[in-house]
Amino acid sequence: MKLVVSNTEEDDAALGDKEVRDRVRRWGSESWNEYFEVVLFRWKKFKLDDFSGRQELGTVPVWYLIGWILFIVVLFPVLLVYVWVRELLEAIEVIDEAEHKVKPAPGVIVVSGSKSNPGPTSLIDTVKRARRRLWLVVSRSRVAVVVLNDPEKPPRVIWQSDESASVRFHHASQQSIEVAWPDGCRAYFCPTSEERKLVTRFANATRDSEPR
Repeated sequence: MKLVVSNTEEDDAALGDKEVRDRVRRWGSESWNEYFEVVLFRWKKFKLDDFSGRQELGTVPVWYLIGWILFIVVLFPVLLVYVWVRELLEAIEVIDEAEHKVKPAPGVIVVSGSKSNPGPTSLIDTVKRARRRLWLVVSRSRVAVVVLNDPEKPPRVIWQSDESASVRFHHASQQSIEVAWPDGCRAYFCPTSEERKLVTRFANATRDSEPR
């Protein structure tokens, strides 16, 4: 499948979300012989803490990273004091030690694994060069990342999960769409609350066809 990447935002931004979604749905109906849903996904950054071979540098502007580095350096002594005080309070059971899971923010793509798997690696490299306003076409068997390069032309796929990957939908703690590979690599797309409603409705409607 030919991959086409665009860096401009004006093409589908000129059209309303509903019109673009309908066009992507028509593309899906013509291209996929299975039930699917179309999700608007405005990606903000990658979270690559558990992915070896790629760094988060480049997923946000360099000046933003430099600002954070300076911020951390200046406040490092304060952070040390805070950690020391917190450990002291935990030791005397003033603060509960239990960890609290933080839900990924909308627009974040969490990837784990390594670059030895071309699936998640190509996802990172391709989406980093793409526009921020993307469309996800999701089914029980695959996920495609789609853009509308030209209002006069059909939507274009810039990335799609391969046949070895499975797709899962999380509604409780993670609120995400997961693509999982047999070697343990994972990619989680975290949509907005409004788009998650579509994902939940799709997942409930297709529960009987969920892979076991």
